[in-house]
Amino acid sequence: RVGTLSGAARVSICDWSLQGQETAPAPPADPLASGEGGKDFDEVLRSVHVNDRDRLSQATWHAIETGEELDVEYRTLDPQGQAKWLVARGHPVRQGKPRIAGVCMDISDRKRAELQAAQDRAALTHISRVATVGQFSAAIAHQLNQPLTAMLANAETGQKMMSQAHPPLDELKEVLDDIVT
Repeated sequence: RVGTLSGAARVSICDWSLQGQETAPAPPADPLASGEGGKDFDEVLRSVHVNDRDRLSQATWHAIETGEELDVEYRTLDPQGQAKWLVARGHPVRQGKPRIAGVCMDISDRKRAELQAAQDRAALTHISRVATVGQFSAAIAHQLNQPLTAMLANAETGQKMMSQAHPPLDELKEVLDDIVT
């Protein structure tokens, strides 16, 4: 029944025995410190994704040395090479061989949702930047088009004036000044 419940909740018991010096002798009534039912921490580390091993090891030893609670996320790889995210939460047992006793929870679904949300945010940011560049391009094109259109109109007017038998030089000078301006 406990296995069914823990499977449904995606939670398992973590009882990790760490190699190291014995601390204080454990009282006989402490089953976690007796060495029975625990899993060797080196064996746990071998199943952890290579990029997460140091972080898990440091967090675990920090908990043992300080007496603080362990709360760390890490990945394991299944036989097909697919990553599975876990969070380990527990407390150190420093009597006898050092141990961590607690629970491990599968948080793969949450991590996949977080990754998808990050990808969605990145896509939205990209789309926003593209839209902003489009708006800037349109504004620049508009700002350039107006004076270019005016220069073209003045140049065409100047050409027509020059084609006259007696061009009005004062007006032609104004047109050329307008183009230069």
